[in-house]
Amino acid sequence: MVKPCSCDQRCGSKHGSGGESHHEILHPEGGEAKELQDSVNFLKTEFNDATLKKAQAIAERLKNSRIALLSTADWYVTLLKQTTMFFNEIAMVPTHRNLLHEFSHTEVAAYSNPSEKQAIITFLDSNADQYTKDKVKTLEGLFGSKDILQNKNIEFINIDLNQDNLFKKFFYGHFFTVYVAYYLGIHSNVEGRDLISIAAKNPWWSQRNIELHPKCVDIPAELKG
Repeated sequence: MVKPCSCDQRCGSKHGSGGESHHEILHPEGGEAKELQDSVNFLKTEFNDATLKKAQAIAERLKNSRIALLSTADWYVTLLKQTTMFFNEIAMVPTHRNLLHEFSHTEVAAYSNPSEKQAIITFLDSNADQYTKDKVKTLEGLFGSKDILQNKNIEFINIDLNQDNLFKKFFYGHFFTVYVAYYLGIHSNVEGRDLISIAAKNPWWSQRNIELHPKCVDIPAELKG
């Protein structure tokens, strides 16, 4: 049973193949608590040198790309929203997210023969239906081969979410993409311009203000570009 909590209104949103809510992910009870503990133990061993090298290899392929992240609705908000943030804010690489099936209807045409490097990353849940799995295979067939001349500026990468419960899938995807963003950021080597603070009119996110006011008090109410 899930009890009411003091989380924000997003607790009502559903995630995962079993329709688990945001609340259930953050406030597990009974068997879910054991699954969460098992997932913690899994993560402690999963993020070894081999996993980090895999993240580095993906970052290497993503260098100098504009990136599209694709998934079904199950993971679109839960995982892709924050992954987009990681790539934009940590790696400082232009990245957007889209629904897998929506992308393959319209946006896919823009990848016919791009003059600048593009990357497509799909996140495939092992519990996805066969139609979704076939869709990822189709995209890989279209864009995954460098034998096709028009794919010379396209990287296709699939990240399998094939762990045995929701917590493992979510937190593996979460931490793995953090590492990819970190290594990609090293490649990018871009110095920030406080663009988020200025665009959002939120001076408290400004690196310049944090350096000037390390205790984060008396920060000016306005940040100018």
